[in-house]
Amino acid sequence: MHDSVCSDEQASIRHIGIMDIGSNSARYMIAKLYGNRTFHMLDQGKETIRLGAGYDEEGSIPNQKVDELLSVIHRFKQLGENYQRCEWIAVTTAAMRKAANGEYIVRRIYEETGITVQMISGDSEAYLDYVAVLSTVDVQDAVIMDMGGGSTEFIWMENRQFKESISLPVGALTIAEDYEVEDALTADTETYLRSMTRYWLRHVHWLKEAQGLPLVAIGGTLRTLAKMDIDEREYGVDSLHHYEFMPEEVEGWHQRIKGMDLEEKQALPGLSKDRAAILTGSLTFIDECLLRFDSSKVMVSAKGVREGVLFDMLRGEGIQLDHPLKFSIYHLQQRLGLNSRQADRLWQLTNALMRQFQPILGWEEEWQRVVYAAAQLHDIGVSVSHMERERHTFYMIRHAELYGLTPRQIALSALVATMDFKHKVPREWAAVEAILQPGDQTMAAKMGLIMRLALDLIRGYGCQTAEDVSCIVKDGEIILKLQGSAAQIPWRGTEMYALRAGCRRWLKRELKLS
Repeated sequence: MHDSVCSDEQASIRHIGIMDIGSNSARYMIAKLYGNRTFHMLDQGKETIRLGAGYDEEGSIPNQKVDELLSVIHRFKQLGENYQRCEWIAVTTAAMRKAANGEYIVRRIYEETGITVQMISGDSEAYLDYVAVLSTVDVQDAVIMDMGGGSTEFIWMENRQFKESISLPVGALTIAEDYEVEDALTADTETYLRSMTRYWLRHVHWLKEAQGLPLVAIGGTLRTLAKMDIDEREYGVDSLHHYEFMPEEVEGWHQRIKGMDLEEKQALPGLSKDRAAILTGSLTFIDECLLRFDSSKVMVSAKGVREGVLFDMLRGEGIQLDHPLKFSIYHLQQRLGLNSRQADRLWQLTNALMRQFQPILGWEEEWQRVVYAAAQLHDIGVSVSHMERERHTFYMIRHAELYGLTPRQIALSALVATMDFKHKVPREWAAVEAILQPGDQTMAAKMGLIMRLALDLIRGYGCQTAEDVSCIVKDGEIILKLQGSAAQIPWRGTEMYALRAGCRRWLKRELKLS
């Protein structure tokens, strides 16, 4: 019987490999899909080929680059053979669309590798970018910009719906070919480049209607800038996804970089030698776009066409992706076998207490998402070991792919979830100090205290819903009122005494039970 169940589970597992053959690089990712409609990203990588640079006189991609591309695809496919039942989906974008021999290359790839490559239009590319952002970024209204090597897509998202899009035949490689951007940017070149950017943006007929919105940036230019910014600030985070800039910060980086020659740029931490040669041109284009769109802020998306292909397929299979944070947490809970029912109860009670404590905490809206993630994943460390579970929980939340949260908010969730039993600040918190804002640690400690209180009310007093407990916040004291059977249980336990000490320390009030 056991063997039969295991074989059924194995039969329901499949692996999907996705290739995105772009103008600058070829990328792949491999995901594991389970029978319960959850998935797990297993592997990803890229190779810089620059198909979009150096067409021959007939407008074709030279044979040398075609051979290089085929070698890369063979290698990607071989990586997929490490996983059972790996099906490949491959798409190609601007470089192949423009190439006179694009159709020939697609046929040759199929003949030599057995992989069918879809040559997608600029409109399709824009839609896949939209699906990737919809599924992984918590933003209601935005302009999405995907600057690739050979084209740039703009998408207007309103109330999380796809409203408008346009694909422009200009990208990081085409700019590098048309303008002298490898070394220091001259004043004349910058003027011409900005003028060219304004010319292309005149094709975006809905630009004025979309002004003032956040700009969600896909593509290597702002991913690179995010990595450079993180390295310089010593933030100690690995994920670039949902990293945020203010437009003036992007402009500041542009002012610094535009005067550097290639050697100086190659010496910058976080900037690869391949990207150094083309960064100044693409960053000038983006800086001008930010001015024209009057963008309120910049949000970097590390998810683009590849992820859009996967998420669009999952949407077609009935998987709901409209709430990025809930979506990513659910899949993490399912994969690790976490107790989601207990986590839901903890969140409901914690949320109720947060609202009742609002007059003395004054928390802003973002803390609801932060604490939601902390409550849902508060016990994730037991998947490593019950011993030192808080330490494991801190590490796992900090490095989890939690869609809809910025790197700073993920760090805050890890802090809230790991407030220790004695309500002291754990030593692991020092690892994320650099990325925090003033007051973050104190608020995280307070939220961690409230979540610990909710957890003890569930475990020690049997509270099941928010209706089982209410609190009165006064000057100098917090009075908890328990309802039903919970009210019959006397004040007890080391944990509750520690909570009283925590309230005195962090909330400056005495905790009482009524």
